[in-house]
Amino acid sequence: TGLPLGAPLAAAGLLLLAARAARRPDSERAREARQDAALTCLWLGVVLVGTTLWLPLDWDRYFFVYVAATALLEGVAVGVLVTALRRRAADLATARDAAPELPTPA
Repeated sequence: TGLPLGAPLAAAGLLLLAARAARRPDSERAREARQDAALTCLWLGVVLVGTTLWLPLDWDRYFFVYVAATALLEGVAVGVLVTALRRRAADLATARDAAPELPTPA
């Protein structure tokens, strides 16, 4: 997508998506998330490999498929990062609220 972190974010997104697809589901919601991740990995593989093998000319219009696929992968990575940061902030707030107050020196 032109961002300096585009390639690392896309690679991280692919790893995170593959990890979600390989995870053993423990609930119905987790099973559906696993199926969605597996289907997305399959779509990405077909699109990226298929377009690479089929690419007849070096025209920009043939690279639009890559842009959509890498934007999806970057979005997965950013979404996981934001969710982790929000959970960490909530955990810190909970720990701060549960901590006993220290007496003030007189």
